[in-house]
Amino acid sequence: MSIEAETLGFVFSRIGCPCNGSPRIYTKDVDGSQQKLTLWEKRNTWRLEANRVVIATGTASDLTTKIKAIWDL
Repeated sequence: MSIEAETLGFVFSRIGCPCNGSPRIYTKDVDGSQQKLTLWEKRNTWRLEANRVVIATGTASDLTTKIKAIWDL
């Protein structure tokens, strides 16, 4: 999943708290707003946020599809 995040233009920011499964956190500026992509690779899930609002969640299989669909709106 981390390779897909980088392909979408996200930049690795940090590793999150181990109490939350040590997710890998990526960021990207989109239309003047910073979006945060959190990847839980062991759980095979992800979450996309903008301005602390959850925009989308999903599994590894739909990461690229869902994020591109949101950006195309």
